[in-house]
Amino acid sequence: MKYFDFEICGLKRKLPYVEVAENLALASFACLSDTELVQTVAPELVKRLPPVDYLMTAEAKGICLTYEM
Repeated sequence: MKYFDFEICGLKRKLPYVEVAENLALASFACLSDTELVQTVAPELVKRLPPVDYLMTAEAKGICLTYEM
């Protein structure tokens, strides 16, 4: 299996490539169970936001990150 090396806020992850069509693969990223990544990245993302009253997410995998923010 091939992996994409990913680094964010000093954390390194290996994202597996998932074939989505013939000759097309995407690096699969799911932060749902990665509490270390969520707790590290959320404060950094908040620093980049303008003042807001609400945060929303479009998919279930983003709920943990949005909640932490």
